[in-house]
Parts: sequence; structure tokens; C-alpha cells
Amino acid sequence: MRKTQRELSRLFGAWKVGTPGAVAAILLTVVGTSSALKFVGKMTIDGNTYELATDAGKIKTFSNVDDALKFAAKVAEKGNGVYTVEVDTGAVLASKVPNDMKAFAESQIVRLAKAKVSQNAIIAEIDADLTLMVGWEVGNAAQQAKKLEVQAQRAAVVTDVAAIDTEVARLTVIANA
Repeated sequence: MRKTQRELSRLFGAWKVGTPGAVAAILLTVVGTSSALKFVGKMTIDGNTYELATDAGKIKTFSNVDDALKFAAKVAEKGNGVYTVEVDTGAVLASKVPNDMKAFAESQIVRLAKAKVSQNAIIAEIDADLTLMVGWEVGNAAQQAKKLEVQAQRAAVVTDVAAIDTEVARLTVIANA
């Protein structure tokens, strides 16, 4: 069944009366085959799934996920701001299978080697920043938060370099086959 934003809001409000912790669930699906994504949506309220409609009853399309979330926020304005969101892009964003796997692997190894150099430079910059933050772990709350954030950034980049190494090892096997 297709429902307008106002009707979905009414249904959600009625559901919230008996289920105070109710959370709206949104499923967005890509329309067409263009990588300039457009979505249509469905919303599940109290176990029932409805197509999202314009005020004129036509299927509502969204140019981005943000617009769909804003639509949902108006539907569930009496909600707690939590939504379950699922986005189905189908094959639109799926990676293409290369014709020549060896050549593809070789080009990816080169690309990843450049990325690794860049990531190692970022680690060096972060390390330089961290040397300036000595003692911040016992400083004021803002200093402690900043140092924790910079350490988290460093950890993310370090694990990214490890992922690059793993992928290069995998691609090397293909390139040498």
C-alpha cells in the first residue's frame, strides 16, 4: 500500500501510543541504472510496510539518503530520532569484473603502493602532532579528548595500511599467476 507522509505520521503516532520505543524502519531502493542515485522508499510501521508517496499519491523519489531521512523524521516526529535504514543499490554500484585479471591486478598494486605512501605520510604527520601532545592524557577535558581523537585517527590509518598490504599480497598472487 502507498501512503503519504501525513498518513504515515498518523500511523506512526498511533503505534507510539502502545509502543513508546517504536522505531520506524526505512528501506531505500535505487531507481534505474545511473550512478547518479535516485531512490524510492518503503517504511515499516508496526509490522506493516508502505510505499512512500507524494501528496498527490505518486511514488516519492529521493535524490539522496539525507532527503529520505528528513522525510522519515517528519513521519516520526514524535519518535526518538532513531531509524533503521537499509539501502539497496543493487548492481548499480557493484564493482565491474575486469576482462584481464592480471593487468587489473598489476594496476591495482601500483595504485595501492601510491596510497600506502600517502597513508604513511599521514601517520608521520599524526606522530609529529602526538609528540606535541605529551601530557595531554592528564590535561583538561578538551586536551584529553583531542589526544584520544588523534590516537583514534592514527589507529585507523595504521589498520588501513595493513589492509593495503593484505590486498597487495592477494593481488600479487593474481598478477603472478
